[in-house]
Amino acid sequence: MIKSKLSERLTKIAGFVPRGHVVADIGTDHALLSIYLVLEGISSQVIASDLSTGPLSSARANVYLYKLEKSIEIRQGNGLESINPGEADVVIIAGMGGVKIIEILEGSHAVPDGVVRIILQPQGGAGMVRRWLFDHHWQIVDEELVLEHDNYYEIIVSEPSPGPKVNDIDKKLSRREMELLEIGPCLLEKKNTPSLIPFSSGEN
Repeated sequence: MIKSKLSERLTKIAGFVPRGHVVADIGTDHALLSIYLVLEGISSQVIASDLSTGPLSSARANVYLYKLEKSIEIRQGNGLESINPGEADVVIIAGMGGVKIIEILEGSHAVPDGVVRIILQPQGGAGMVRRWLFDHHWQIVDEELVLEHDNYYEIIVSEPSPGPKVNDIDKKLSRREMELLEIGPCLLEKKNTPSLIPFSSGEN
């Protein structure tokens, strides 16, 4: 079963994908997340993209194994360059460093038109990723901290913001605003916040 092969981190990410949307899984690796989204009925169409030939070969083999060639399209490309405007509603970028995620978001095509949600899981530098989102009019609507193999991973869920500022973050950051960026505004609001703070991206 695909669920038994999916890590806790990827399972949590899948839980943030709204049903009925076309998903772009950037840096898909072996396409396990893409396969899970289709098999669970979360998405009927997924674009699974990766730059490296090796992971893409594994992704194609896995998609073929589960007979999902009509539901999952494998593409080779650098970041979002493989996604055309209007092709995907939800973008997932997981398992990369914060700097790399920002490079992808600022790529030649930037975030494609029509995207209603971006789900990010930086391996480090979550604070800089949040700052990029704030500066580019994406509001953080949810966050999760996942413990996996003795490591904590932050998941950041964002949607387009109608205004130029989000959560009152501006260019000159106060101590409170720095906390919002490093810990995460949604993580701070959750009941178990005190136990989360030591493991935030502030250590990166």
